Amino acid sequence: MSRISVKWNGMARAQRNLGALKRVRAEEGKRRAGGVLVFAARARAPRDTGTLATSLRVDSDGTHVVVHTARAFWGLFHEYGTSRMSARPWFRPTFVDRVGEMLAGVGTGVWATIRASLR
Repeated sequence: MSRISVKWNGMARAQRNLGALKRVRAEEGKRRAGGVLVFAARARAPRDTGTLATSLRVDSDGTHVVVHTARAFWGLFHEYGTSRMSARPWFRPTFVDRVGEMLAGVGTGVWATIRASLR
């Protein structure tokens, strides 16, 4: 039986670099995904005054990325309806339509991290 061995120089360095870069790149990928969602949701948001669309924001705590409305709580009323108004979903359909594009943004960030760690 033959035995093959491979020695990969630089693996320890690549692992160190990856550890240092992964937080930065993951954050970048998540923010990119959030930005895709906000851009699309702004176009689809109900418009009376335009406040709902302009108040959409992307924030991050380092672990999660949150898309929220800064001052337009009534977006929930449109999304889910009330006892006096039927639901007129706008955010969830936007999410469903753009999930592939958002995942691609995260994937781009991950691959950028891997490439940068190997330099």
